[in-house]
Amino acid sequence: MSNGIAAPPHLFKGDGGVSIPQDPDFGLASRSFDGISTYASATIVNNLGFGWVGSISMWVKDASGGGTFMTTARTGSSMGNITLQGSGGTLQFRINSRQDAPYGYNVIHGDPIPVDEWVHVVAVVDDPADDYSLYINGVGSHGLQMNRIADHTDGDFREVNFSRSHNHTWGTTFNSCQVANARIWNRKISPEEVGVLYGNGTISDASLIGAWIGNLNNLTDYGPNSDHLTNYGSTYSTDGPFN
Repeated sequence: MSNGIAAPPHLFKGDGGVSIPQDPDFGLASRSFDGISTYASATIVNNLGFGWVGSISMWVKDASGGGTFMTTARTGSSMGNITLQGSGGTLQFRINSRQDAPYGYNVIHGDPIPVDEWVHVVAVVDDPADDYSLYINGVGSHGLQMNRIADHTDGDFREVNFSRSHNHTWGTTFNSCQVANARIWNRKISPEEVGVLYGNGTISDASLIGAWIGNLNNLTDYGPNSDHLTNYGSTYSTDGPFN
C-alpha cells in the first residue's frame, strides 16, 4: 500500500554532511516476520536499560493487531526491557523489570494502529524524568508517565530484537508484522524531527545508535557501530512503506 510519499534518494546526509549508504530499495521493501518463530536480532554497543534517554523510529505493518515490533533484552536472555508494541489496537511503550519479576509498565498512545497498513511509529523516552511521547504517523501523545510500582536498574540490555519478546508471564512470543527503516538514538528527537521522518526526510545523526534502514535484506546496521542483524527465519519482502 502506498502512503503517497515519494521514495527517497539512496543516500542520506547525516550530522556534519556525512553520507551513509543505503540499500537501493530503501523504503521500498521490508523484513517480514511470521508471528510463529521468526525474528532478527543484534547485540548493540549501547545499554538500553533503565534510566535510558533516547528515541526509536520505525515503519511497521502489523498483521496481528497486537504484538511486539522491537524490544531490547538482557544479552543472552531475551528478557524484554524496552518494548515498542501494538497491543489491543493501540501503540504502547513498555518498560519491564528484571527477569525474575513480572512487573511491566506501559504508556499508551490513544489512537489505534491500523492493521495491514504501513504506519510510522516513534517513542521518545526520558526515563529519569518519567516523561514519554509516542507518535503514530507524526501525531503525538506527549507528557505520558509510567504507572510504576518499583524500579530495577540491574541488567545489561544490549540485545535488540525485531518481532521477538520475552515476558515473565507469557514466555517468548513473536509478532506477525513487517518492519522497515528502524533507527535508535541516544537522544530525544523533537516533534519537528518526527514530522521530518514521517515525511521521509532526514535528521541529524547526532547520538545515533543504530540504523537498520533500507529493506533489511542484507541486515546491515548503517549506524556508527555496525551492529548488524542476525536473521532467524524472517524473509525479505518487496512490500515497503514507500511503494
